[in-house]
Amino acid sequence: MNHFQMGLVDYDFPDDSGLDDIKIIEFFIDDKPLIEILDDCRHLGNISNDLDFCNLSQSNYILQLLGKTSTMNGLGTNRVVLYRCHCACDHCGVFSTEIVIGKLTVQWKNIAWENEEYQTTFDSAITFTFFKPQYFKAIKQYCKASGIVI
Repeated sequence: MNHFQMGLVDYDFPDDSGLDDIKIIEFFIDDKPLIEILDDCRHLGNISNDLDFCNLSQSNYILQLLGKTSTMNGLGTNRVVLYRCHCACDHCGVFSTEIVIGKLTVQWKNIAWENEEYQTTFDSAITFTFFKPQYFKAIKQYCKASGIVI
């Protein structure tokens, strides 16, 4: 089983952007940032998800992570967006996954980069399986620490 955590990490904008550095959400799988597991680096094209927006978006996103609701993303699929562009447009492309909630486990399956034209699925061996109570507890701890009401 994999171990799941959520937390905020620093994101440093390029010096020439004129923007102040921010904190962004990161998913940690077995104590390693998911973005690193996907063999990508953090950039403006993958720093956002629905936790960056209003309370309704945050609550809905948490419900998606918990498997309690399914919402079509901007590309017309029911896959949960893990990372998207800073502009909040899914049409720039997103990292997404299918979340399957079982009796004792939660799986993140078929993690992929998708955009309007295609979907690139990463190594099929990259399926994360979490112990459901630990996964739910980590999400609830993040919500409590962040003031998100679910």
